[in-house]
Amino acid sequence: KCRIAVFLGLCILFSVTGCNEKQTSVTTETIPSVSSFEVVMQDVTWEEANALAVSRGGHLATINTDGEYYQILSAIMYSSDINGVYYVGGSCVDGQYVWTADNSMLPISEHWRSGEPSYSGSTEDGRTVDESYVCLCAFFVSDNYYNYELMDIPNDTIDAAPTYAGNIGYIIEYEH
Repeated sequence: KCRIAVFLGLCILFSVTGCNEKQTSVTTETIPSVSSFEVVMQDVTWEEANALAVSRGGHLATINTDGEYYQILSAIMYSSDINGVYYVGGSCVDGQYVWTADNSMLPISEHWRSGEPSYSGSTEDGRTVDESYVCLCAFFVSDNYYNYELMDIPNDTIDAAPTYAGNIGYIIEYEH
């Protein structure tokens, strides 16, 4: 039986214990509550996810601070879909990654996977594709721990990597 603990306020601590799933913990400092985040698991393209987020009254999530990054991780943990590829609101415009919600520059930070953004990649069947969109991807590290890193990806992740079917999602940010 799964036991899930979430504590919100000055500190966020999330853990999943007693499950067959991987165990993950997230701790942060004070986080201002200006946005809330929803994780939706659905095999769609980045562009479809962007339109769906807007139709639900939000936008694909932006990550401008460590506080927002940890809020999003908390939403992922709470959803219990911890091993996935989650579209966020970054896209490449004129060779630069920007947040589509406000056209601000996407910061290159420690949250990017090493070697990213790469702007192109190979599909599972060997084709080369442009990678013009951003996702937060779960990587198994060790000892039941996942690391979540930003990567650039093609619009249609399932076409490029059919093995990801069933593990695609997107994160909606609702501004308050």
